[in-house]
Amino acid sequence: MLEAIESFAQRLLQLLPNRWFADDAPILNAILEGLGCGISAAYSLIQQVQQQARILTADGPFLDFAAADFFADQFLRWTGESDSAYRTRVIEELLRPRVTRPALYRAVTDLTGQVPWIFEPSFPADTGAYCAGGVGYCVAGGWGSLAAEFQSFVTISAVAGIGIVSIAGYGTGGALVYENLSLVSVGPSNSAIVDCVCSQVPLGSIIWMRIEP
Repeated sequence: MLEAIESFAQRLLQLLPNRWFADDAPILNAILEGLGCGISAAYSLIQQVQQQARILTADGPFLDFAAADFFADQFLRWTGESDSAYRTRVIEELLRPRVTRPALYRAVTDLTGQVPWIFEPSFPADTGAYCAGGVGYCVAGGWGSLAAEFQSFVTISAVAGIGIVSIAGYGTGGALVYENLSLVSVGPSNSAIVDCVCSQVPLGSIIWMRIEP
């Protein structure tokens, strides 16, 4: 900060005509440094605004504000989630394909880290068919029904907490620290998983969902 103030003060001094002031002018120097302090603060503020005005560089609460601009309160930061991890999720959510089966696979996998099981009773590739292969009683395929069009069953494994970020576990030789529950990083809640699936469902379709512990 002091270097920036002195730099701006020297620039202002260079704009003054030669020989107007003595080489040793403490009052002038104080005035120029005061002006330099204000200019330096304004310049720092401009840099901060430029950084926080873009998702790629925003951090802290400004990143949360950017996410809220696009998703309101439907895409919040997880407890203990870092800026880089949250930024990656926000960008992926902005560019995510929607309302297709592959999009649902990708959305749930990105959120939970685990591939969901999806079954459509009216889709022969899921149920299996005579002479089509992929069918085995209690092994593969499933009971199909054309009466259940535009419906599907989705099974998702819940995500357990992942501990405290950047702190080694017991007996691993890591540094000893005081811990509390506020430091524990947790994955998505069940409600977040439900919201994720619902965001991928086309109008007029029905999703029967199960979240396994």
